[in-house]
Amino acid sequence: KTAVDKANNEDKTVADGAEKLVYWATPDEKWIDINLSSREMTAYEGAEPVRGPIKVIIGYPNTPTVTGQYKVYLKYPVQTMRGLNPDGSRYVAPGVPSVLYFTGSYAIHGSPWWSSGQYFEEGHGSHGCVNTPPTDAAWIYNWAPIGTVVVSHQ
Repeated sequence: KTAVDKANNEDKTVADGAEKLVYWATPDEKWIDINLSSREMTAYEGAEPVRGPIKVIIGYPNTPTVTGQYKVYLKYPVQTMRGLNPDGSRYVAPGVPSVLYFTGSYAIHGSPWWSSGQYFEEGHGSHGCVNTPPTDAAWIYNWAPIGTVVVSHQ
């Protein structure tokens, strides 16, 4: 099912300095910036960073993280994630903490496997989700309510 938002021209007060960012937030508006090029995520309130930049693991080239502007629509404190690997085999990841879905099956979440530095090496990635250290994921999970804007960009 496809939903179409009708365009409007409502006035919006933009936070001082937000015009220099990828999202023109209102003063004190919570939003999350995911920079895929630098592999970093930053939580903002208006134009002020409140946490980050946080190193993240993004999608493999053949399972890339989406780009665009979205909103957190679903949260789970802990979830077992299931899906398909690029080769068609199935994966099961139990106990994934602090899950915030922002579009379809794409989420920001903690990665219990984070302690392995191999995930920062070339060729490693996710199935499209944005993986963070568990402590940062828990902070983001508690800070960001449903409806928080998420901007993912190169």
